[in-house]
Amino acid sequence: RNSIVIAMRFRVNLHTHTTFSDGKNTPKEMVEAYKKLGYGAVAITDHDVFTPPPDVEGITVLQGCEHTTENGKSIEHWLEIRGEKEPPLKIKAHPNRYGDTCLELQLGVQQGLYELIESTEHGTLYEYYTTCGIPYIYSDDAHSVDMVGKAWILVEAPSTSPDDIIRAIRAGNFVAGGSPPEGTPHPIPYLTEFTMSFITFITMSWAVKSMGGELKKAMKELGKAAKSSIKESAIKLIETL
Repeated sequence: RNSIVIAMRFRVNLHTHTTFSDGKNTPKEMVEAYKKLGYGAVAITDHDVFTPPPDVEGITVLQGCEHTTENGKSIEHWLEIRGEKEPPLKIKAHPNRYGDTCLELQLGVQQGLYELIESTEHGTLYEYYTTCGIPYIYSDDAHSVDMVGKAWILVEAPSTSPDDIIRAIRAGNFVAGGSPPEGTPHPIPYLTEFTMSFITFITMSWAVKSMGGELKKAMKELGKAAKSSIKESAIKLIETL
């Protein structure tokens, strides 16, 4: 007999810091702050360390880490959220900080560096990163209890177990939530895309102009050929008279 799985919707935060890195509150204090607001799950993602989850009933604590990497242009961060059996979920953290363009982020997804991107930073939204065609999350990136509850995702899953949450997110069964304020975007993505658009416009204009010149030349040669052919036909007609 087929069983019916009923999915429920849970509020989840995937980016949180504690005293195990640069946070101001202990893991237990941070988790309890999220529980008080009715969250179903929260990931502790301290810098370059997997923080032991505190024992707090009534909320799932996802084990995570904010890794630091150097990609040649700057130090950057990405989140790893671990399940029990599911492969870890990888998220590019606050790309606005680095001025990443949508093209760069899409390339990162293609290379398997991450699956999602974080379109917020410290609970502030950067709308550009909701337009890249890549699944995105909202988060607090909270470093203290007073930063909790600004932005989140609503995940539709059978339970708040780490594997169920990761599977649901990977399947796209979530939406961004909260009302994070719009921040001042990093200028590089817009300047880069404007420059690329300008270069494309110039290139296309040159190509059209070049094609136009070649087309005009071809038409001129065709006219000459037609004129010569008519002239030859007229001469032949006269000779037959």
